[in-house]
Amino acid sequence: MLGPTFKLSQAFIDNFMKKGINICEMMFKSSQEDVIRVLKCLQASTRQLQHLTCHSKVTKDAALTARVPTLKRSLETFVFRVKALLTLHNCHQAFWLGNLKNRNLRGEELVSQAAPSSDENVSGDDDDDVLDHSQSLSF
Repeated sequence: MLGPTFKLSQAFIDNFMKKGINICEMMFKSSQEDVIRVLKCLQASTRQLQHLTCHSKVTKDAALTARVPTLKRSLETFVFRVKALLTLHNCHQAFWLGNLKNRNLRGEELVSQAAPSSDENVSGDDDDDVLDHSQSLSF
């Protein structure tokens, strides 16, 4: 079940970057709240995909792990395209980039892959980094 999820998710993200992000750029001034709502929804999905990539590494599933580099590349490109979109419309202050904690499919932090530094995410939980009422995006 996870193999097709990786494959189709990457295809969706790549297609969104080819066509959807351009529509978001055109519609941003007239429908800013709608565009931000779409990006917020995609943000939650990309976070789940990040957790799936961590899961595939932990389980050492060769079929899934083989898809991780291209999926991560697509996710990274997506993040930078969103940043460019917000910067284009003078909303760069609404974008915040942070480090996601490695988590399993249940959302539990993977201690074996935790960063050794003590200055991790100060809030303690990366799931709180969603758009708030001030319309900021965090990736």
